[in-house]
Amino acid sequence: MPLDALVVAACHPPTQSSGTRNFDKDITDEALCLKNGENPDQSRSIISACDRAIASGEAAGNALSKLYASRSFSNRDLDEYAAAKTDAEKALSTESVHALAWRAMGWVELNEEAFESALEAFDQALRAEPGSAHALAERAHTLRRMGRYDEALVDIDIALALREDIAWTTRQKGWIFYYQEQYERALTWFEKSREVAPERLWAHQSIGLAHYQLGNYIEAIEAFSEAARYSFGEADPYRERARAHVELGQFDKALADAKKAVSVDPSYSYAHQTLSLVHYKLGNWREAAKAGERAIQLDADNGYNHFRHAQALSKLPGQDWGAALVPANRAVELDPEAEGYLNQRGYLYLNLGRYDEAISDFEAAVEIDPGYSVALYNMGITHAAAKRGDQAVNALARALETDPDREHRDVARQIIEQLLKNGLKDDAREAAALINDSKPAGSI
Repeated sequence: MPLDALVVAACHPPTQSSGTRNFDKDITDEALCLKNGENPDQSRSIISACDRAIASGEAAGNALSKLYASRSFSNRDLDEYAAAKTDAEKALSTESVHALAWRAMGWVELNEEAFESALEAFDQALRAEPGSAHALAERAHTLRRMGRYDEALVDIDIALALREDIAWTTRQKGWIFYYQEQYERALTWFEKSREVAPERLWAHQSIGLAHYQLGNYIEAIEAFSEAARYSFGEADPYRERARAHVELGQFDKALADAKKAVSVDPSYSYAHQTLSLVHYKLGNWREAAKAGERAIQLDADNGYNHFRHAQALSKLPGQDWGAALVPANRAVELDPEAEGYLNQRGYLYLNLGRYDEAISDFEAAVEIDPGYSVALYNMGITHAAAKRGDQAVNALARALETDPDREHRDVARQIIEQLLKNGLKDDAREAAALINDSKPAGSI
C-alpha cells in the first residue's frame, strides 16, 4: 500500500470514504488535529498507520516529518505527552520540515505551559504554510490562555474567514468570550460549533458550561447529557452534570453522576472533587473527607481539592480544627486570592481561638470581594468572641447591609442584644439599629 494511503486509511475507514482524498488535508484538517481524537480508537489507528509507514522506509524529508508530527498529535490526544514530545522533536529533525511539525511542537509547548515558545512554534508553522487556518486558530488558543484576548480575536477571525467549516476553530472564538465572562456571546459561538460538528462531545460540553455560568441549569443538564452520548471514556459530562444538579438541589441525581464520573475515570481528580462536594451537601462528612483526600492524592496542586477536604474535616464528629487547618493552609498557599479559601481558614482559626489570625483572613477575603457578606459576618462573630463589641457590631452591620437576606440575621441580632447590654459606643449603637431594621432572613 502506498505511504499516503496507509495514513489516510487509518483516518478514514473504507465505509466512510467519499472517494479520492488529498493526503495533506486529510491529516491536517480532519483526523489528527485539535482534539479530533475524542475517539481513542481512532487515535490508536492513526499511530499504527504512522508506525507502518515509517517502518516501510519509503518516507523521507517532508513526508517523514509529517508522519512523526501526525503521530505526535495522536499521542497528545491519548494524553501520552512524553511520546508526543519525542515525535514532535523527530518531526523537526528531518531534512525537510513540514508545517505540521511546528504545530505539533506548539502543542507540546502548550502542554508544558511554555506559551512564548508555543507562539514561536505556531509562527514557524505559519511561515511554512501561510494562511493555515489551523495554525492561526492554535495561535489564538495560545494567546487566549495568556490572557491576550484582543490579539486572540484577531487571529481567530482571520482563521474563520479562511475556513468556516472547522468546528474547533469556531469553538475557540466561544472560549475567548467565555474566559472574559461574556457567556451569552460564548454560547452563540458554541452553538455555531455544534452546527458544524454535532456528533462531538465538546460540541455539547461547551454549550453546557456556558449555560451553567448563565444559571441555566436545566439547559446545562440537557447539554451535558448530549455530551455523554458522544463520550469515549470521558468523565467530564457526568462530573459537570453533577454540578448542575447540585445547583438545582437535586443531590441524589448529583451523587449518581459524581459516582459515574469516578467509575469512568478513577484517576480524574475533578471527579473525586465533585464527589466530595456532593457528599458534603448531603451531610455525608466522612465520605466527603475521603473523596477530598483522594482528589488531593491525584492532584496535590489544586487548591480547591484542599478546600473541599478542609470543609469536610471541619464537619467530622469531634471537629478536629487543627487537622482541617492543614489542607486549609495549603489551599490558601496555592491560591492566596481565593476569598472562599481565606474565609474557610479564618473560620478554623476562629474555632481554634486564634482570633487575630482569623480577623486577618476575613479582612483579606473582604478586600478581594467587598460584597462577601459571609466573611463580614464571620469577622463580626470573631470580634464578639474576642470581646471587641464595637468592631463586632460594625462588621455585622456591614454584612447585613451587603446582603440583608442572609439567614444569619437573627443570630446577628442576638449577638447585638448581648453586646448592647455590655455597653457600646455611639457608632456601634447606630449599627445595631440598622441590623434590627434589616429585612427578614433568607437562605445562605
